[in-house]
Amino acid sequence: MEVTKEDVLYFFHMRNSEKMGLIKRYYSILHTKESEEYKRFINVYLKHKYVLSEREQLVLDSVYGVKGIPLKLREVAEIIEVTPERVRQLVYKSERRLVNFLCQTYGVNFFNELRK
Repeated sequence: MEVTKEDVLYFFHMRNSEKMGLIKRYYSILHTKESEEYKRFINVYLKHKYVLSEREQLVLDSVYGVKGIPLKLREVAEIIEVTPERVRQLVYKSERRLVNFLCQTYGVNFFNELRK
């Protein structure tokens, strides 16, 4: 399945929360793997995750539930032997790296898209 600019914009929308500290929009679709929303979101991630380190991929694969059920930050923390706060930081860093890559690849300005 090809990734379109609209799919990238959808990914941006789902990973962004309205305000700092709020749950990200994609959490609502992680347990509905058969939904078109999940498939669209995860397709963007899977097609471009190669830009991330192995550790970053492991963290996002776990949080997004790529190979099973989505794990909580605490559960991922136990696997990679760090604190849940460090997992949260890794998720943020990994998603930012992916967003920056997608912006360059698809010619999208992330901050302009957030204002729409």
